[in-house]
Amino acid sequence: MTRNVHPSRFNLLPLAERVKWSTSLRVGLALVLAAFWVLLPQERRTDGQGLLAVAMVVAWAALFAAAAPRFGRRTAIVAANIALLVDGLGLATALHAYGGVLGPVSVLMVLHVCGVSLLMSFRSGGKVAVWHALMVLCVLQAEQAGLLVVTRPAPFPLTGYVIFVVLLGSAALATSLYAALNERELRRRRYDAEVLRGLAVELETCNDLKQISTALARLAVDDLLAERALVIVEPSTDEEGYGLTFVEVGWPSLPDGLGADRPTGARGSVLADAEEVSVLARGLDPRRDAYLLDRLPGAQRLVALPLPLGPAGRGRLVLDMGTRRRVEHRMMSTLLQGIAHVGLALTRAQLVERLRLAAETDGLTGVANRKSFDVALAYHSARAARTGEPLAVILIDLDFFKKVNDTYGHQIGDEVLRAAAAALKGAAQDSELVARYGGEEFVVILPGVDVDNVWETGERFRRSVRDCSASVPVSCSIGIACQPPGGVTPGDLLHVADQALYLAKERGRDRVEVGRFTGEPLRASAVAAQYEGSARQVHSG
Repeated sequence: MTRNVHPSRFNLLPLAERVKWSTSLRVGLALVLAAFWVLLPQERRTDGQGLLAVAMVVAWAALFAAAAPRFGRRTAIVAANIALLVDGLGLATALHAYGGVLGPVSVLMVLHVCGVSLLMSFRSGGKVAVWHALMVLCVLQAEQAGLLVVTRPAPFPLTGYVIFVVLLGSAALATSLYAALNERELRRRRYDAEVLRGLAVELETCNDLKQISTALARLAVDDLLAERALVIVEPSTDEEGYGLTFVEVGWPSLPDGLGADRPTGARGSVLADAEEVSVLARGLDPRRDAYLLDRLPGAQRLVALPLPLGPAGRGRLVLDMGTRRRVEHRMMSTLLQGIAHVGLALTRAQLVERLRLAAETDGLTGVANRKSFDVALAYHSARAARTGEPLAVILIDLDFFKKVNDTYGHQIGDEVLRAAAAALKGAAQDSELVARYGGEEFVVILPGVDVDNVWETGERFRRSVRDCSASVPVSCSIGIACQPPGGVTPGDLLHVADQALYLAKERGRDRVEVGRFTGEPLRASAVAAQYEGSARQVHSG
């Protein structure tokens, strides 16, 4: 999942809500003005008839603005702007009718500018301040020209008008600055919340350790503006780490040519210090932090944070902030919340992997179980029949295993099974699957091994069992079947391997026999005879 969010996409208050609160502001100003008119009659300058007419216009404009959001955003914006212009006309008329430029209405105008700056936008607040100043100037000039009649005429109040304009401008500027800082912080917090929500959605169904680690590294670089990020997950060596694997992920990608070395965690290194607490470092020590220097060359300002994995292992997130970025408290807070999400996702992925391994692994020996073997053999058999690639199956039976149980007890028998399974697993290559077939029998799938090399491969597994770490001597008999051209069913392949296994037992055990299908050339038998002859010569020498 790709997250592409930016603070500019967040409107902290929907337009309909802004219009609703602007209507509440108008109602509040109207009630205050009515209270002034009733409680302070000595400030009246007219009979109030013109003010009542303008108040009706303001009311209609307010109702239009309140209903406009139902007809779309553009209509709502136009209606809101018209309502603000009518507000200026109404307040200027109220200033003419009550108190003049230094009266209480001028204070209401200042409050109106503050409210518009907070509810609508900073630019709207500045425009309304200019509109109020122009409307008041027009009213004062009309009074001087006799176009507007007042009960107590007076000269043009230049000083009062200048004070009024300064108050309007100061209120608009101060409110805009304060609101800008506050809204910037709110936008950042909402942006961080959106980023964390996106991370949580991405991790909700992800159970792959590498994908989870990549999501955290990408969060730090793409959303929190670190230059580079490195995530390291190390499983514990005991049973608690079962199901967790070593993960090393960088964003952007790590440099090419890195070795397969693991973090050493030298005393005093950034990784060692960040196992339990967050670490800020201005640079890396070439000796103690050689691992990080290989993966983050040139890093100068680093932040290292631990991943909460509990007893299952340890993990760290290492960020290179570069020389131009300072570490902000907001970024650290968001990172810690993101790390908590990732820690839970990693723990869940470990549990899912444990369940998968439990379903596919034999509980006693640790190799694949019969169900996993059946699925794998069906897949490889069909693939070999389709592509013509060679395929062989090895059946392995521990010699005289019942005698081991009767003589030494079942606990020693279990130890022999575990030791033999570990030896077989250690002798297998990456493409070869070792599974427990049942009881003391094991089976190995050999993709890509042809008939000319299959006997030698069987000898490799026979020797591994003979040399295993069991507390009592153990050997095994091995039967091998190679899939012929055109393919056969998995059952037929196992049947031939089983016949070869019985042949190995009849011929003295502790040996390898290669079975063949009816009509198949005796190439495998000839190869086996050649190797057996060489082995006898070496033994006699």
